[in-house]
Amino acid sequence: MSLVDAITAHITHTPNLAPLTPLIKATRRKRVPQKAWDTLRARMEAAEALNIPVQDTIKAALRPAIEAAARAGALHAPTSPSSHTIFEDAWKDVVSKPWDSLPAYRQDHVLNGLVRVLMQPLYAKPRVEDAGRIAATITQAIATGTIAPTQTPRGDDLFTNHADGEAVVLAMDAWTPSFGREGSKDALLPPTKMPPEGRALMAPLDFPSGRLLVSDTIAVGSFHKATLDVLRQGGIQINYAWHRLARTKVLMTALHLFDTHTGSDGPGLVQGADGALYGARPTEDFPAVASICHDYWGTRIIDRAHLAAFLVAHQHPDPQGAIDAWLDSSDHHTEVVVPAGTWYAVWADDDTSVAQALGDVGVAAPVRAHFALLPHRPDSTSDSLIFLDPALRHD
Repeated sequence: MSLVDAITAHITHTPNLAPLTPLIKATRRKRVPQKAWDTLRARMEAAEALNIPVQDTIKAALRPAIEAAARAGALHAPTSPSSHTIFEDAWKDVVSKPWDSLPAYRQDHVLNGLVRVLMQPLYAKPRVEDAGRIAATITQAIATGTIAPTQTPRGDDLFTNHADGEAVVLAMDAWTPSFGREGSKDALLPPTKMPPEGRALMAPLDFPSGRLLVSDTIAVGSFHKATLDVLRQGGIQINYAWHRLARTKVLMTALHLFDTHTGSDGPGLVQGADGALYGARPTEDFPAVASICHDYWGTRIIDRAHLAAFLVAHQHPDPQGAIDAWLDSSDHHTEVVVPAGTWYAVWADDDTSVAQALGDVGVAAPVRAHFALLPHRPDSTSDSLIFLDPALRHD
């Protein structure tokens, strides 16, 4: 099948998904009824079936063009700041290594990414008479390695910026890519950067009883569902760096819950001589006070009084009994007792910035601490420790 024929069939037979747009958006923020989900999936699968001939035809032309450009040394590194995307990482491999030495999945990251970009005009409601023009534009792009700035839909795994979860715009000039994000009508803005290393966030956290419940998730009554609802309503996803930082503050504000991302092999909870708590590996100076299973890729801490109040508000018949049962159900569910009062949470999106930022204000933390809970506000300030509550700022 020729490219023109494949595009013509695509334009002619692709189902209209516009009426399903509200449902597509709803799936990002809440659960939808199974019948509605089945309808959406069937329509999406029908559309995807029409994509395949176009994708295969473009890919068949693109692969030899990329291979030839690679052998000729005509593929070049990006000219823009990093987009923090899978496609960019794969492209850098293609530029720095022989094409034939790359694993098949890495080659596909490049080929499939370019195919998706080249197909975007098909999703702008073209007419059948536009098929020849679209085919000619795609053919010219493959021949020259030049593509006008194009954005794939949000959620495309190859072009999602892992800093903020937004779709990245790709442009190509003679096999030299550049990346950006939508800005004004006539210009692209640089991609969002990852959180700066060596800096951490800080906010107050109230512990009214000082009896802290520690685990990777607090599944007591409806509390776990409440945490998921807060995150879903806020559109917060664990895959993106700035989302992970925001997640901590959002849950502190909404549910008095300290929640921080530590990965699937994160540390337990340790304590310093001054009583401060850290997410770090135990040492002689920082002994362990809680073991945490990281099935949920993080650490969650809430004062027992706050959780009990939540359960009372949601008509749980026996809040204290439910909490005790939860504690007894796993060695990784722990109650740690600390002085009641206002504590200060410090967190970052890596395991080195917290120690660096606290070191700048005279607090000696474990070198690879994911987070800290301090019983006292630091006596000094530094640009590396960012206070989220104006009341914490020193005059």
